Amino acid sequence: VTAEYALGQCADPVFSLADGAEFEHSNQEVSIAWNNDGVLRYTLDGSDPTAESPIYEGPFSFSESVVVKAKVFSDDFFDSSVVTASLTRVWVNVATPVVTAASSFTGSKTQVSLSCETEGATIRYTLDRSEERSHSTKYTGPFYVTDSCTVKAYAVMPDYLNSEVATFAIEK
Repeated sequence: VTAEYALGQCADPVFSLADGAEFEHSNQEVSIAWNNDGVLRYTLDGSDPTAESPIYEGPFSFSESVVVKAKVFSDDFFDSSVVTASLTRVWVNVATPVVTAASSFTGSKTQVSLSCETEGATIRYTLDRSEERSHSTKYTGPFYVTDSCTVKAYAVMPDYLNSEVATFAIEK
C-alpha cells in the first residue's frame, strides 16, 4: 500500500494587477506574490503552468494584451490552484490638435498657432486641404499664412493612436 501525504496546500499566488485589468501604455509591469512555500511558475500564453514553465524571478513587463497564469509547485505541499489574470491593452488616441487663428483676415498675413493637450505629442499639418500625412509639415511654432487656406492638423506620439484631424478654414 502506498500513500502520499503533504503538510497542506500551497497558498494561491496573487497578481499585482487584478484579473480583467486594463492598461494604456507599453512596458506595463506585473508582479506575483506568494508565501515562498514552493516554486512559483508562470505562463504568458494562456496555458496552465507546468513543472517545466518559467520560474518567477521578479516583476516583468509586457506591451500587449496577455493572459498570465501562475501556480506554486512544492514537494512538501499540494500544489496551489492555477491563478489567472487577463490583462488588456487599451489604445488611447492623442488629443486632437487645436488650431488658433482668425477665420478671416484682410491684411497681408495672419498668424496660426497649433496646440495639443497630449503632452509631448508631435503635431503635423498641411495647408493645401489634403490629408496626406507622409508629407505633412512638423509644427515647430506659430507661422503665418498669406492666402486663403485650410489648415489640417493631426498629432502623433509613440505608444498612442494618432489623433483625429483638426480642420480650420481661413479666408482672405
